[in-house]
Amino acid sequence: MLLCLLQVRTWKMHIFTLIQIVCVGALFGVKNSPAGMVYPVVIITLLPLKWILGRFFYTHEEMEAVSVCVCGVGVSVTPYKAGSQ
Repeated sequence: MLLCLLQVRTWKMHIFTLIQIVCVGALFGVKNSPAGMVYPVVIITLLPLKWILGRFFYTHEEMEAVSVCVCGVGVSVTPYKAGSQ
């Protein structure tokens, strides 16, 4: 766990945590509102958000390290390209 913290700058880790807090707040806000039917859509939009962050704000190595810290496993953020392995 400590190794992943050494691979990501502290301010980027704080930004990632802030984004997570905002997303959780948005999820609870949508779930408890009359627009609660769009809750699954909001969940689905979190995947492109992570892809966008991994593509433009974080390097691939930083995103992998953050995923290991948060999830405990590596999560690839690069989109699958047909025919490549």
